[in-house]
Amino acid sequence: MSRLFASFMVISLVFTAPAVAQDAKPADPPKAKPDKPTLTPEQKAARREARQKALAEKAKNEAEAAKNEGTKEGANVEPISGPQPKCELSTTDWNFGSLWYGDPAETDIRIENKGDAPLEIKAVKTSCGCTAAKPKVDRLEPGTGDVISLTYNTKKNVKNVMQYVTVETNDPRQPAIRIKVQGTVRNLVECEPRSIALGQITRDYAEPRTVTITNELEDKIDFKLDERTDQIKFWDFKLEETEQGKVWKLTATPRPPLSYGSQNFNIALVSTNERVGTYNIQMVGSVPHRIESTPRVLQRLPGNEEFSIRVVNRDPSKPIEVKNVDTGHPDIKAEVRESKVDSKTGEQSIEIVLNIPKAVELPRNGARIKISTNADEPQYQTVQTLVRDQGRPRAAGADKLTPEEIEKIKQMKEAEAEADNPGAKMKGKGKRAKVEAAKAAIEKAEAEKAEAEKKAEPEKKPE
Repeated sequence: MSRLFASFMVISLVFTAPAVAQDAKPADPPKAKPDKPTLTPEQKAARREARQKALAEKAKNEAEAAKNEGTKEGANVEPISGPQPKCELSTTDWNFGSLWYGDPAETDIRIENKGDAPLEIKAVKTSCGCTAAKPKVDRLEPGTGDVISLTYNTKKNVKNVMQYVTVETNDPRQPAIRIKVQGTVRNLVECEPRSIALGQITRDYAEPRTVTITNELEDKIDFKLDERTDQIKFWDFKLEETEQGKVWKLTATPRPPLSYGSQNFNIALVSTNERVGTYNIQMVGSVPHRIESTPRVLQRLPGNEEFSIRVVNRDPSKPIEVKNVDTGHPDIKAEVRESKVDSKTGEQSIEIVLNIPKAVELPRNGARIKISTNADEPQYQTVQTLVRDQGRPRAAGADKLTPEEIEKIKQMKEAEAEADNPGAKMKGKGKRAKVEAAKAAIEKAEAEKAEAEKKAEPEKKPE
């Protein structure tokens, strides 16, 4: 027996030794989580539609389960005695069929009290904002009835519709009855893709983008570009009819250099058909600044003292440094941390950690954190983040500018546009001098306004 035990131990050691050696190896580094894919507007719409269907199906299953459970429980419960109301609906399924976008969808469902006690209609609830239900009365005597008016807004949801209306009463046997609302809403005009999704692009972006517009009606119609599209700067739009009265191709061509900021526009097509009216195609995108602070507005949460902001440089060929951080308050401290470069995008990021003691009272309009960099371009040598107390209302008139300030801002924007435009008439240092002069004038006006507000505040009397 002892020999057998000894042999077993030797075998165990032989097989466990490699496992120990394996465990001694350094663990593999954790795999990086894959980036979430950027969804197109079409994919987002499809997800929303699938989510709505799933929620409707879940509500249906829960209602059926509750009904079955109530039936099971009712078998073991003593029968209800005495006069009781009894709610009956003429139907619990409203299918409005196939309608065009904008067509009216409405019906009346009769509700009756088949019991021998008054029926109280406590509530009529809908599962979405596109369905409306209005009972004309909230109480029915025994043997009487009325109608509940249902309407569906076909401008709020297209394609397949599946919603529910719940009628809640004091009927002890069925306190809640669900009405299914279903049907199909068809678009008068289809656009493929549904929008021009640019995402984040650079100022030198020059790729044309096209969409195809199709008339789904039997009658032929005409489309033309709204005159206001000519006011969209840095973009040219061309509408071509590829099938008379039925199909068009819209091409959006950029004219670089594009302006910084949002590239969100509505491209309006005017139709001769009254039902179609004006058809809008959305263009969505942005041209981010080469250097900016993020977030632009930081909300100070109650109880927190440490906050983080970042200076992002999107051009890795021109690395920058943070020279100084002006917090505007002696008790607000800033720590500039080591610069990092994203291995995928190449963006440079410099984190700045702010320490704002709870006792520090921020100005009502917020505190501006001014970050100085060594960037070559004057517009990037100072970037700002506004720190504001969460939920605190802004001072009255804080967002209002004087006519002089508005004019100076207008001059600054015009000067910046000229400075960024290679074909501008201004050359040399003059174009930037105009920008800097306008900025200095605005900063001076802001300082004077802040000083005036400070003097206007009542002085605190010593206790």
